[in-house]
Amino acid sequence: MTTADVSIPQGWDEITSDWMTSALSQHFPGAEVDDVRVVLRDDGTNRRARLALGYSAGSGPATVFAKAVDPEHADLVALTSGLYHEPRLFSSGVPLPLDHPTVYTALIDEDRRDFLMVMEDVVARGADPRDSTRPMTVDQVAAGVRGLARLHSEYWGERLTRHPALGWVEPFVAFEGLEYAPLHIAH
Repeated sequence: MTTADVSIPQGWDEITSDWMTSALSQHFPGAEVDDVRVVLRDDGTNRRARLALGYSAGSGPATVFAKAVDPEHADLVALTSGLYHEPRLFSSGVPLPLDHPTVYTALIDEDRRDFLMVMEDVVARGADPRDSTRPMTVDQVAAGVRGLARLHSEYWGERLTRHPALGWVEPFVAFEGLEYAPLHIAH
Protein backbone atom coordinates (compact mmCIF):
# COMPACT_ATOMS: atom_id res chain seq x y z
CA MET A 1 0.00 0.00 0.00
CA THR A 2 1.30 3.48 -0.86
CA THR A 3 0.40 6.84 0.65
CA ALA A 4 -1.79 7.47 -2.41
CA ASP A 5 -3.81 4.35 -1.51
CA VAL A 6 -4.48 5.48 2.05
CA SER A 7 -8.10 6.32 2.79
CA ILE A 8 -9.49 7.85 5.95
CA PRO A 9 -10.46 5.30 8.60
CA GLN A 10 -13.78 6.09 10.27
CA GLY A 11 -12.52 5.32 13.77
CA TRP A 12 -9.21 5.11 15.59
CA ASP A 13 -9.60 1.34 15.97
CA GLU A 14 -9.72 1.03 12.16
CA ILE A 15 -6.13 2.28 11.83
CA THR A 16 -4.17 -0.86 11.01
CA SER A 17 -0.44 -1.48 11.05
CA ASP A 18 -0.38 -1.47 7.23
CA TRP A 19 -2.33 1.80 7.13
CA MET A 20 0.08 3.47 9.56
CA THR A 21 3.11 2.11 7.70
CA SER A 22 1.81 3.84 4.56
CA ALA A 23 0.95 7.03 6.43
CA LEU A 24 4.51 7.29 7.78
CA SER A 25 6.33 6.04 4.67
CA GLN A 26 7.34 9.47 3.27
CA HIS A 27 9.10 10.44 6.51
CA PHE A 28 10.25 7.01 7.71
CA PRO A 29 11.13 4.89 4.66
CA GLY A 30 11.71 1.27 5.59
CA ALA A 31 9.72 1.49 8.81
CA GLU A 32 7.13 -1.27 9.12
CA VAL A 33 4.55 -0.72 11.83
CA ASP A 34 3.36 -3.91 13.52
CA ASP A 35 1.34 -2.45 16.39
CA VAL A 36 -1.02 0.53 16.71
CA ARG A 37 -2.72 1.25 20.03
CA VAL A 38 -4.90 4.16 21.12
CA VAL A 39 -3.38 5.50 24.35
CA LEU A 40 -5.40 8.71 24.62
CA ARG A 41 -8.43 10.07 22.84
CA ASP A 42 -10.31 13.33 23.11
CA ASP A 43 -13.38 14.01 21.02
CA GLY A 44 -14.92 17.41 20.45
CA THR A 45 -15.37 19.45 17.28
CA ASN A 46 -12.45 17.34 16.08
CA ARG A 47 -11.49 13.81 17.07
CA ARG A 48 -7.98 13.56 18.49
CA ALA A 49 -5.90 10.57 19.56
CA ARG A 50 -2.39 9.74 20.67
CA LEU A 51 -1.40 6.43 19.11
CA ALA A 52 1.44 4.22 20.36
CA LEU A 53 3.32 2.41 17.61
CA GLY A 54 5.52 -0.68 17.47
CA TYR A 55 7.80 -1.65 14.58
CA SER A 56 8.85 -4.95 13.02
CA ALA A 57 11.42 -3.24 10.77
CA GLY A 58 13.09 0.15 10.55
CA SER A 59 12.28 2.87 13.01
CA GLY A 60 9.83 5.69 13.50
CA PRO A 61 8.15 7.60 16.27
CA ALA A 62 7.00 5.71 19.38
CA THR A 63 3.81 7.79 19.37
CA VAL A 64 1.95 9.97 16.88
CA PHE A 65 -0.93 12.39 17.25
CA ALA A 66 -3.92 11.95 14.95
CA LYS A 67 -6.62 14.52 14.29
CA ALA A 68 -9.81 14.23 12.24
CA VAL A 69 -13.12 16.02 12.00
CA ASP A 70 -15.88 14.63 14.18
CA PRO A 71 -18.64 13.57 11.76
CA GLU A 72 -21.24 15.12 14.07
CA HIS A 73 -19.59 18.53 13.65
CA ALA A 74 -18.46 18.44 10.00
CA ASP A 75 -21.42 20.43 8.66
CA LEU A 76 -21.01 23.09 11.34
CA VAL A 77 -17.27 23.47 10.72
CA ALA A 78 -17.89 23.56 6.95
CA LEU A 79 -20.11 26.62 7.44
CA THR A 80 -17.00 28.55 8.51
CA SER A 81 -15.21 27.39 5.32
CA GLY A 82 -12.47 26.15 7.64
CA LEU A 83 -13.05 22.40 7.48
CA TYR A 84 -9.94 21.67 5.40
CA HIS A 85 -7.70 24.65 6.21
CA GLU A 86 -5.32 22.79 8.51
CA PRO A 87 -4.74 19.72 6.32
CA ARG A 88 -4.47 21.91 3.21
CA LEU A 89 -1.93 24.17 4.88
CA PHE A 90 0.27 21.26 5.92
CA SER A 91 -0.11 19.59 2.50
CA SER A 92 0.86 22.80 0.69
CA GLY A 93 4.56 22.44 1.38
CA VAL A 94 5.00 26.15 2.12
CA PRO A 95 7.43 26.97 4.93
CA LEU A 96 5.70 27.98 8.14
CA PRO A 97 7.62 30.55 10.21
CA LEU A 98 6.47 29.24 13.60
CA ASP A 99 6.92 26.14 15.71
CA HIS A 100 4.53 23.36 14.66
CA PRO A 101 4.38 19.59 14.64
CA THR A 102 5.76 17.70 11.67
CA VAL A 103 2.79 16.36 9.74
CA TYR A 104 3.43 12.92 8.30
CA THR A 105 0.14 12.55 6.40
CA ALA A 106 -2.75 14.94 5.76
CA LEU A 107 -5.71 13.39 3.95
CA ILE A 108 -8.89 15.07 2.75
CA ASP A 109 -12.07 13.37 1.54
CA GLU A 110 -14.36 16.18 0.40
CA ASP A 111 -17.14 13.80 -0.67
CA ARG A 112 -17.46 12.60 2.93
CA ARG A 113 -16.57 15.99 4.49
CA ASP A 114 -13.68 14.38 6.29
CA PHE A 115 -9.98 14.84 6.90
CA LEU A 116 -7.32 13.06 8.92
CA MET A 117 -3.85 14.20 9.87
CA VAL A 118 -1.12 12.05 11.41
CA MET A 119 1.57 14.19 12.95
CA GLU A 120 4.42 14.35 15.38
CA ASP A 121 3.39 13.88 18.99
CA VAL A 122 4.88 17.10 20.36
CA VAL A 123 4.63 15.77 23.92
CA ALA A 124 7.44 13.37 22.95
CA ARG A 125 9.75 16.39 22.51
CA GLY A 126 8.71 18.01 25.75
CA ALA A 127 5.94 20.32 24.55
CA ASP A 128 3.02 21.00 26.85
CA PRO A 129 -0.18 21.29 24.79
CA ARG A 130 -2.89 23.21 26.60
CA ASP A 131 -6.64 23.11 26.62
CA SER A 132 -9.28 25.33 28.14
CA THR A 133 -8.84 23.74 31.56
CA ARG A 134 -5.17 24.71 31.92
CA PRO A 135 -4.50 28.41 31.43
CA MET A 136 -1.39 29.71 29.72
CA THR A 137 1.01 32.24 31.17
CA VAL A 138 1.28 35.73 29.73
CA ASP A 139 4.67 34.78 28.23
CA GLN A 140 3.20 31.68 26.56
CA VAL A 141 0.36 33.71 25.06
CA ALA A 142 2.80 36.41 23.89
CA ALA A 143 5.01 33.80 22.21
CA GLY A 144 1.95 32.34 20.47
CA VAL A 145 0.79 35.73 19.23
CA ARG A 146 4.30 36.50 17.93
CA GLY A 147 4.29 33.18 16.04
CA LEU A 148 0.90 33.94 14.50
CA ALA A 149 2.13 37.42 13.55
CA ARG A 150 5.13 35.87 11.74
CA LEU A 151 2.82 33.46 9.91
CA HIS A 152 0.35 36.13 8.84
CA SER A 153 3.02 38.65 7.86
CA GLU A 154 4.71 36.02 5.68
CA TYR A 155 1.56 35.37 3.65
CA TRP A 156 -0.45 38.62 3.86
CA GLY A 157 -1.74 40.42 0.78
CA GLU A 158 0.32 40.04 -2.39
CA ARG A 159 2.73 37.72 -0.59
CA LEU A 160 -0.10 35.17 -0.50
CA THR A 161 -0.61 35.21 -4.27
CA ARG A 162 3.07 34.35 -4.83
CA HIS A 163 2.35 30.87 -3.48
CA PRO A 164 0.09 28.88 -5.84
CA ALA A 165 -0.08 26.08 -3.24
CA LEU A 166 -2.09 28.49 -1.08
CA GLY A 167 -4.66 29.28 -3.78
CA TRP A 168 -7.41 27.87 -1.55
CA VAL A 169 -6.86 30.59 1.09
CA GLU A 170 -9.60 33.22 1.17
CA PRO A 171 -7.71 36.50 1.66
CA PHE A 172 -9.20 39.19 3.85
CA VAL A 173 -11.09 41.78 1.83
CA ALA A 174 -12.50 44.87 3.48
CA PHE A 175 -16.27 44.85 3.31
CA GLU A 176 -18.87 47.58 3.17
CA GLY A 177 -19.53 48.80 6.69
CA LEU A 178 -16.06 47.96 8.00
CA GLU A 179 -15.40 51.68 8.34
CA TYR A 180 -17.99 51.73 11.12
CA ALA A 181 -16.27 49.04 13.19
CA PRO A 182 -14.80 50.44 16.42
CA LEU A 183 -11.22 49.67 15.37
CA HIS A 184 -9.86 52.53 17.46
CA ILE A 185 -10.35 50.42 20.58
CA ALA A 186 -7.91 47.83 19.19
CA HIS A 187 -4.95 50.22 19.38
